[in-house]
Amino acid sequence: MVRTLQRNDRGDKKKIRGIEAIINKCLIKQDMSKNILLEANKIINERSQEKERMYGPMQECMQRCADIASLITQKEITSRDVHIVMIAMKFAREAYSHKEDNLLDAAAYIASLNELEEGE
Repeated sequence: MVRTLQRNDRGDKKKIRGIEAIINKCLIKQDMSKNILLEANKIINERSQEKERMYGPMQECMQRCADIASLITQKEITSRDVHIVMIAMKFAREAYSHKEDNLLDAAAYIASLNELEEGE
């Protein structure tokens, strides 16, 4: 399930294989319908059209948020800044009280930030 990382040192390869074995064992044991990363993937990739109809495209919404925040604060706020603040907010909420939605939303914001950074 997990791709082997290539390293020059045999000791590193052995450690990596051991970590992969643990991860694979956890994935096999886990009820895949309850895997939070799979659920986040569904939200991000499979339901993106539904979300766009409700809120507009994610990157456009984040830029609008940055523009509004810039006006309010009289400071330059970027779309990247908004992503980071939203991720921080979700982690702050999670630190107070666990709610799966906090983690799902954080994963979605992280994926969106990656798209922004990669220029997708």
